[in-house]
Amino acid sequence: MPADYREDIVEFLENHLVHFPEVAPKKIFGHPGFCLENRVFAFAYEDGLCLKLPRPLYTEVLAQEEFRPFMPGNDTRPMGTWVVISRPDAADYDRDLELIETAMAYVMTEQGAPPQKRKPRIKKK
Repeated sequence: MPADYREDIVEFLENHLVHFPEVAPKKIFGHPGFCLENRVFAFAYEDGLCLKLPRPLYTEVLAQEEFRPFMPGNDTRPMGTWVVISRPDAADYDRDLELIETAMAYVMTEQGAPPQKRKPRIKKK
């Protein structure tokens, strides 16, 4: 089943992130996303834009109607501090440019980095 996302949001992100040469495209959950040093900070998801935010800001923005926690698939628990912003017109995401840049900066911090993969345990004989 193909991923569900709005192409106008992808175009909006591409047009605004072109000014950041270090940003690269990357798929996440089959959706078009954007990363810095292989760390995803934004992607188009269903009817909105998904961003990874610092916890205090995540909590603050969830009080707004256009924001909801990111819960992929049938999961009933939010995934970390990812939020989905839903706006009817892609041009309306202009008001979120500061949040997008905050997400970019956050993923480059120790707190915003993806969890380290565990090394396999070596069984003792």
